[in-house]
Amino acid sequence: GDQHGEVCPWWLNEIDIGFDHWFVLHHLNWSDADLPARKVAMADLGIDPAKSHLVYEFWTDTIFKLVNGELSAPQLEVKGLRSYAIREMLNRPQLVSTNRHLSQGAVDLESLRWQDNALIGRSRVIAGDRYMLVLHVPEGFTLDRSSFDGQAAEVKIDGNTARVSFMPKRTQSIPWKATFSKSVNR
Repeated sequence: GDQHGEVCPWWLNEIDIGFDHWFVLHHLNWSDADLPARKVAMADLGIDPAKSHLVYEFWTDTIFKLVNGELSAPQLEVKGLRSYAIREMLNRPQLVSTNRHLSQGAVDLESLRWQDNALIGRSRVIAGDRYMLVLHVPEGFTLDRSSFDGQAAEVKIDGNTARVSFMPKRTQSIPWKATFSKSVNR
């Protein structure tokens, strides 16, 4: 974008940190008028529209599933910004976002793995800045417990979304874990 001309309203980042891969689509409005709602086809972004994806909007703390391979971006107010993390949906609990940076994990996640029905990770946190993991918990799974450095985390569950957080006392790298149970269909 040219700082003295029109700024492109769409910016796409592809993030690949070895143990995880996702996209962040930024929609920005530097104009003097609202931008109308738009549909964005995942195929136009190089994202496979045949696969199911979860989308998390950073600034509004909203999670949703793509419909028909399209993102329905709402009207964007003057000087507005939306940052959509787009992750392929898995058939198990998964991390959808963190709240540390609009890259939604790229600057803070040091590790992440699924092992023994648990998401296990390590993140860089900042003293006095509440750190939050946004998790998708699909049907058939229940979040049993979660912790940061062995201490119980604050958990808020809203449908299939769990927000797991804590307030760091020190700036440091800290391990975390979210353990799930799986329902048995009979």
